[in-house]
Amino acid sequence: MPLNGNLDARISQEQIGFVYDKLSSIYDIWGKLTETCARTRAIELASITDGENILEVAVGTGLAFYEIVKRNPHGKNTGVDLSKGMLDKAKHRMKRMSGANYRLTVGTAFDLPVESESVDLLVNNYMFDLIPFEDMDKVLLEFKRVLKARARLVLVNMTVGETLGSRLYEFIY
Repeated sequence: MPLNGNLDARISQEQIGFVYDKLSSIYDIWGKLTETCARTRAIELASITDGENILEVAVGTGLAFYEIVKRNPHGKNTGVDLSKGMLDKAKHRMKRMSGANYRLTVGTAFDLPVESESVDLLVNNYMFDLIPFEDMDKVLLEFKRVLKARARLVLVNMTVGETLGSRLYEFIY
């Protein structure tokens, strides 16, 4: 629903984990069909250098996280998500990645389980549409808390559709 000209979250924070637990078994199909180009571009823009401390918030089934860890096998990689079902899928995906340093944990963008000023790169894909507009500043402040000075932040978010395909995506979503 528009709020002062902006899109607001359509489900409550309390429902997100439950909803995405239910979607976890089929989410990779959606993610591969609709999010691949943006996810690939985000990884490019991240300019990952092996040895960094990287945090992905809303890691989902680990589609982007796998690519992050592949580029940062000797660094510290942490993935956080509200949905245990999505994290279970991510953990299963990561079993293919032997010897890499990573941790996947249940958590929220409002209270990240990471030390202040410790992260070189924070990646977040398709989460802000699930945050109430009036709470977005809280999430951004939490991101700021964990990022080192001169760290990088890569966000991928939905926009209002302009083409038939993107309007269909928005309707299904």
